[in-house]
Amino acid sequence: MSVVRVQAKGRMTVPEPIRKVMGIETGTELACIQTAPDTFECRVLPARVGLREYLDAHALPGPGMTREDIDAAIEKGIMADVEAEYAGLPDNMGLKLVGLRAFIDAHTTSEPSPTSEEVDRIVEEGIQRRQ
Repeated sequence: MSVVRVQAKGRMTVPEPIRKVMGIETGTELACIQTAPDTFECRVLPARVGLREYLDAHALPGPGMTREDIDAAIEKGIMADVEAEYAGLPDNMGLKLVGLRAFIDAHTTSEPSPTSEEVDRIVEEGIQRRQ
C-alpha cells in the first residue's frame, strides 16, 4: 500500500511501482470512481485511437479492405440514404441531376459536412436550374 498526498488543484502522484505495473505514462487517462463514501478507485482507460488505427488493429486475417473499398462502401451508404430521402421526386429531378458527386464528396472528406439546410438549398437550386 502506498500513501499519497493530494496537492494544489487536487493533484496527486501515482506511486512509481504502480505506474510501472499498470503502464501509466504521461498523458494516460484514468477514470476515478467513488465506490463508497470515503473510497474511490482509479482505472486505466485504454488509449484513444482514430478509426483507421482501430480498424487496422481489429482487422481480420486475409485480404483487407483498402481505403478505396472503405470510401466506396461509404459512398454506397450515402447513395442509399439520398435515394430513400428523395425517392418521391419525379425521375427527371433530384440529387442525381444536381451534382450527387459533389454531395458525396462533401461527406467523404475531412471538411465539415453541409447542414441539412445547405443540402436542401443545393437540391432546390439544382432543380430550379433543370427546369
